[in-house]
Amino acid sequence: MPAEQISSPAVPELPGGLSGRSVHMVGIKGNGMAALAEVLAARGATVTGSDVEEQFQTQQILDRLGVVPQVGFDGPVPEGTDLVVHSTAFQQDNAPQLVAAARAGVPVLTYPQALGSLSRQMPTVSVTGSHGKSTTTALCASLVDALGVPATVLAGTGMANLDGAASLNAGDASFVVETCEYHRHFEWISPSHALVTSVEWEHPDTYSSLQEVVAAFASFLRGMAHTGHLIYCADDAGATTVAEQVAAARPDLRLVPYGEAAEGPFSLSGLAAAAGETRFRLAGGVAVGVEEIRLSVPAAHNALNAAAAVAVAAALHPPPAGDERRWWQTASRALAEFRGGRRRMELVGEAAGVTVIDDYGHHPTEIVSTLAGLRAFYPGRRLVVDFMSHTYTRTLALLDEFGAAFADADVVLLHPVFASAREQDWLRQRQQTPDEVAGQLMDAVSATHPAASYHPSCADAVSFLLGELREGDLLVTMGAGDNWQVGREVLRRLGGDSA
Repeated sequence: MPAEQISSPAVPELPGGLSGRSVHMVGIKGNGMAALAEVLAARGATVTGSDVEEQFQTQQILDRLGVVPQVGFDGPVPEGTDLVVHSTAFQQDNAPQLVAAARAGVPVLTYPQALGSLSRQMPTVSVTGSHGKSTTTALCASLVDALGVPATVLAGTGMANLDGAASLNAGDASFVVETCEYHRHFEWISPSHALVTSVEWEHPDTYSSLQEVVAAFASFLRGMAHTGHLIYCADDAGATTVAEQVAAARPDLRLVPYGEAAEGPFSLSGLAAAAGETRFRLAGGVAVGVEEIRLSVPAAHNALNAAAAVAVAAALHPPPAGDERRWWQTASRALAEFRGGRRRMELVGEAAGVTVIDDYGHHPTEIVSTLAGLRAFYPGRRLVVDFMSHTYTRTLALLDEFGAAFADADVVLLHPVFASAREQDWLRQRQQTPDEVAGQLMDAVSATHPAASYHPSCADAVSFLLGELREGDLLVTMGAGDNWQVGREVLRRLGGDSA
């Protein structure tokens, strides 16, 4: 029998001041939810939460906030709760707390609705796109911090430069926020400016085609504030198409391209990857004597992400006339010191000569660019990849692309698909089983990669890797599932510690 559905009043707004307010967060262990918890706490709220028992990588954030999540979603929200914010993964049918809150008249917001409310309180930069959102937002945080911009930045990943925090709370002059096209969640945001990193067909359960994805982005961006900056990657066909469509409808917007195909201050050239370093030039920096920018994180796509972040910083805090060189020097130093984010080419640790990297990449485009970047950044090392695909819909829709994505790997390990509960009915309607989908993925990858193997559990993969790995190897755990634990367990078994 389905859970009782209780109607809530119209979507509320977050109060401008949260001092003395109590906010309960259902699904608080999620990356975005933990980051939002930081922002709400910084604005004076007392934060509580509930979630599953499993430990997530956001534990450090919650520990720092002093939040001990309630296990499970039964019963009422804590006494005195003024507002409930919930992850979209939890609704009234799987989180009875939301029914209890609605019955008690407590205002309830989804995570995207809460971000939207914040976006109406501060001039907002929406960082969006199919790939690279979290890293680009983290790079924005590093630049905002270095340049002294009084802004709030919310990323979907813990940031190494900020001691693992997933947000920067340096003021209310601007709000830089990672926003997602999934289920059109970004439509809750009211942006003054926007950044589009890339546009691809990534969510087959939401969009039926790339054309539908492009239309959704264009619709969202046409709602930007008057004379806002639309920053976009000129090297990405989808982002460029979206920018052209939006510009045709909104000639008041300022288009700001970046990348190797761009013209203007964020035109990128001289891209070179070497051991431990990524180097490139941006035209605006070269014009004032900053000849080269260096990153200590791998991959050409991170050079693009860095260029995008510089464009955002320039929109919020333009280089002052007569002192442009100092601005570019400060930005360049901040980029050189950037150390990445959780699950974004994250250096987990090293033991017995084996280096472990963890990355969230779960789309074929991300896999290809990440592995190519690691190959250049760590030349001469054997690349062992443990991959867990995410969602049946994406796996089956992009099966051929997944099959060809691991060309840069020397050894590939595959797992059962990490799927959401909402997909189980969809799979049954197709008269397929989870094992059959995993088998199709294995067939696609092994058709082009002779050293691919299937492992039904993380424990099985660990056992295999302990016999397979040798000194000098680079072990990369990839995907949006829980196989990040494989790398950490391998490190532990080899006598090392994770970072």
